[in-house]
Amino acid sequence: MIHIAVVGAGALGIRHIEALGRLEGKVMVDVVDPSPQARARALEVAAALPSLSVSVHDGSAPAPAGGDIAIIACNSRQRRVVADQMLAAGWRNLILEKVLFPALEDYDAVAARIRQAGAAVWVNCARRTFPYAERLHRIFSSAPFAYTVEGGEWGLACNIVHHLDEVAYLSGRSDFSIDVCGLDEGVLAAKRDGYFEITGTIRASLGDGTAFIATARRGADPQRAVHIARQGASAEIDQGGEKLTLSEGGAIKVLDYPIPRQSVVTTDHVKRILSGEAPNLPDFTSAAALHKSLITALLPHFATALGEPDLKECPIT
Repeated sequence: MIHIAVVGAGALGIRHIEALGRLEGKVMVDVVDPSPQARARALEVAAALPSLSVSVHDGSAPAPAGGDIAIIACNSRQRRVVADQMLAAGWRNLILEKVLFPALEDYDAVAARIRQAGAAVWVNCARRTFPYAERLHRIFSSAPFAYTVEGGEWGLACNIVHHLDEVAYLSGRSDFSIDVCGLDEGVLAAKRDGYFEITGTIRASLGDGTAFIATARRGADPQRAVHIARQGASAEIDQGGEKLTLSEGGAIKVLDYPIPRQSVVTTDHVKRILSGEAPNLPDFTSAAALHKSLITALLPHFATALGEPDLKECPIT
C-alpha cells in the first residue's frame, strides 16, 4: 500500500489529498493539521475517494512514521519545524509548498538536515507543469529574454516565486539580482493571519542579460498576464482566458493554455517519485537559492513597513 503524509489541510492541502485519490491502488494517507475544521474537511473529501484510507492528526503527537512521500503544505513559519520532524520520522521524499521559509537562517538549516537524512526534496513551483513549458524552453533558452508579469492584486509577495522559477527554468540560470525599489509604500494584510502582501513593481536580472519585471496594481482585478520576448520570438500568456499567443519566425498562433489543477498535477508528481523519477519541479537546492535572493531583497521593505528595523523573517507565505 502507498503511504503518503499531507501536513497542512488548508485549501491547497485539500487539493493534494484529492490528487492522491486519483492514484491506482490503495493509498494510506496521514493528514496532520491543528485545525479541527481542516481535519473534518479532509475526512469529508476522503470519504468520496474510495481508494484512500485517511487518518487525521492534530500535530501534538510525534510525526507519523516514515512512508513513501510527505507533502508539506502548512504555513511558511511552520515549515522548517515540520520538515525537521518529517525527516526525523524517516520520510525521505518530500514536496514542500512555497514560500519555503520566512527567515534566511532556515534555508541553510533545512539544507543541512536534508543532506544528513539523504532525502530527496522538491518545491511546488508549478509553472514547469503548465502547457507548452517544454516548447517555451526550446524557444527562449537559446538567448537572453525579457519576462514581464503584470496585473492587479495577484499576490506579488506569495506568488512571484512561481514566475522567478519559470525564468530560471527557461534560462537555465538562477543568479538573480533583485530590485524592490518600485514597491508601493506599506504592506497589505494577506488572506492568512499574521502574513502580508505587497503591491508595486519588482525587477530582477540574470547574468546573461535576461530581464524580469513583476507588477501588481493595488486595488485592481487580480488577473495577470505574462509576456516573454527575445529577438524574433514572443509569447503572451493570458492566464484568466487560458490562452497563449505565440509568435515565432513571423508566424502567430493562438493556442489553448489550460492551467493545470493541483488536484491533477500532484498525482503525476507522486507517480514519478514512486517510480524512482524526479517530479517536474525544482529541487530544494535550486528553489532555496531563488527564495534566499527574494527574501534578502524583501526584508528591508517589510522592516520599514512594519516598523521593525531588526526584522529577521519576511512575513509571506
